[in-house]
Amino acid sequence: MKRDRKFELVLYPDSESYNIDSVLASALSYFPMWAYCLHDSDIADDGTPKKSHIHFLGKLDDVRSPDVVCRDLLLPLSSIANVKSWKAACRYLVHLDSPTKFQYSIDDVVSSFPILSFFYLSDDEQARRILDFISSTNCHSVSALTHWALDNGCYSGLRRGFAIWSQVLRERFYA
Repeated sequence: MKRDRKFELVLYPDSESYNIDSVLASALSYFPMWAYCLHDSDIADDGTPKKSHIHFLGKLDDVRSPDVVCRDLLLPLSSIANVKSWKAACRYLVHLDSPTKFQYSIDDVVSSFPILSFFYLSDDEQARRILDFISSTNCHSVSALTHWALDNGCYSGLRRGFAIWSQVLRERFYA
């Protein structure tokens, strides 16, 4: 691994080689910019639940090697990775660009900076999610759809495409 300013730590609450509370507290003060999310609903390829873990992103003001960061935080080197794209890493905290993985809520992310700007969904993605919601829940009301859209980052897509979504709801109601 190379020297960098941006790192991801994968931390396990049940680790026997470090105390998660102590490491997390140290990481919060070590990195000027940070965000993390507990992943407790991930599923392995074979269908079994993965161990609960925390994805922790940290950005430093200066460049450091991963081994220095791990030494300072008292972590094994296997716990750290370089982050190529800060935006992509922030979006991965909730699996935003990985629709086949469990989708964590933006509310599950804790951060030291305004992270919401990284979670904007494209118009096409908002439309796909709105249609999936209507189809998978048998949604028939504008109010239910609006509540869902507000809670799931799709309100602008609902607002801009309201004529289409109203028609889809009418078609479902009269089907």
